[in-house]
Amino acid sequence: MRLRDLGLSLALHGVLCGAVAAAGWLSSPASRPLVIPLSFELVEASLPAAPSAEPRPVPTEEPEEPEKFINNQKNLVTLKNRDEEFVYTVTQPIPDNASEYEFVDEIEDVLEIIDVVFDAKSVYESAQYNAETDGNTVKFTVANATADRGTTVTLTIRAKIKDGIEDEELIATYGSTVVPNEATVSIDGKPQTTNKVEVTPPPVPSEEPEKTVSDND
Repeated sequence: MRLRDLGLSLALHGVLCGAVAAAGWLSSPASRPLVIPLSFELVEASLPAAPSAEPRPVPTEEPEEPEKFINNQKNLVTLKNRDEEFVYTVTQPIPDNASEYEFVDEIEDVLEIIDVVFDAKSVYESAQYNAETDGNTVKFTVANATADRGTTVTLTIRAKIKDGIEDEELIATYGSTVVPNEATVSIDGKPQTTNKVEVTPPPVPSEEPEKTVSDND
């Protein structure tokens, strides 16, 4: 090596050493910067098992309240004659998650049931419904409400005042000649009572006393 080249090498070495010293790398070990080795070993971490998620309950849709009508209205119905027929109608919207529903209508003893119809089908002529009549109690059950979900079902009861019922009997039973009625609809075992509807017969015509004819008339 020539002297000129050796001198350049020594000068470059001096510059590098000065830079290292200025950075503090040649000072005490405590002041030296931390050097992280480039080689490392992957260690598989054991994470705690996630808790099992509890199944969320399916939200239950609350059924709407059933409604009851008499001759398509909720007001008091006054009959024109005592043997006139009238119609009770109970409507119930069926929720989308309903499984079964039941109508129970306790018709007053002073009334006579003529027919029971469900959605325009006579319940006494169809085997697909479970309809029972115990005295004046109508019980109508649908065990599978799948086909009726999201619809409004209707139970209709045609009735009349029993023959021979006098106003005195109505007043003794109800305090007036007005006969009330309401029904109960249960959806999946949760009963709800309808509004009350009322019917009253016309007054019994009073018999005029027989007029006797005397010789002086």
